[in-house]
Amino acid sequence: MCLNKNFFTILLFFAFCASSILLSSCSDDDNINTATATVSMGESTYSIKENKGIFTIPVLVSGEQNGDIKVEVAVAAEGQNCVENKHFIVTSNNVVIPSSKKSVNIEIKAVDDRVINEDRKFKVTIVKAEGASISEQNKSTLVTLMDNDDIPYERMAGKWTVVAYVEDPTSTDNPETTTWETEITSVDEGEEGYGVDLFMSPWVQADYTMLSHGMRFAYNASSETATVTLPLGTTMAEGLDFGKDDLGNDFSVSSVVSATIGMSIVTSGQVVGEVNSDFTRIVFSMPIAGMIYNENGQTMQSVVGSATFFSPMFIYYKMELTLNE
Repeated sequence: MCLNKNFFTILLFFAFCASSILLSSCSDDDNINTATATVSMGESTYSIKENKGIFTIPVLVSGEQNGDIKVEVAVAAEGQNCVENKHFIVTSNNVVIPSSKKSVNIEIKAVDDRVINEDRKFKVTIVKAEGASISEQNKSTLVTLMDNDDIPYERMAGKWTVVAYVEDPTSTDNPETTTWETEITSVDEGEEGYGVDLFMSPWVQADYTMLSHGMRFAYNASSETATVTLPLGTTMAEGLDFGKDDLGNDFSVSSVVSATIGMSIVTSGQVVGEVNSDFTRIVFSMPIAGMIYNENGQTMQSVVGSATFFSPMFIYYKMELTLNE
């Protein structure tokens, strides 16, 4: 019987693959720690607000280590109001601690549901360790997701969609608009500015994502109404290169400063944004502009015919922000 060369080539290929898998498995096993070590959770309890997003829980190693330690954790909800992959998401239940480290992190994402509820709790427990023993006293962390939806200030934090009017809606039937995604962040409780300061970035779309602006939040408990104010004269970005304006002035090192525009440029005072009752929409009805200033304090100018006009980076005659679901 005659067998062709292709048959033997296929056999050799599968033999090579099988040997590679075996060698890889042996190599992995050779890296497992053989010294005396113990793994434990770094915290017995951990509390975080549900709008925090991604956070980490540490797994620690004590004792000697000459190789990798593989750790598997299990997650169990406490109570009926906490559901994995709905109220929190664990990135991976398995981690590897190399011999060069004494800790690794379990990554978890808290889900902000914008529903007023009791705090949610779940337990992260080490259930398996290869290359180490498990500390019976410190093998679990009880995580509490603290509800923040009854706090108006904290409900402002999140990702928003902006619709900005680049034409005056009061003088045009179908004004041109532009839209982009932005994020409003709040200050952590206990830090200076908590309850008042908010931060929005990016402020404009396209290539200028570095532009950002602080805002101030106010809530009237008696009327249950909220506002967001934009302090004018705020530097939104520095060190930008706009070349030269139409008058030949150098704007290679420029700043963008917030202003409002009427008969003149106004860089003092504030623009007020109205917040709806469920904190999902903000409307700024006054014009907001980003004025360009060079190092000499000159405002960028443009020339049209025989007339000279100031040339802002942007003018939004109205801005509407809607919270993303």
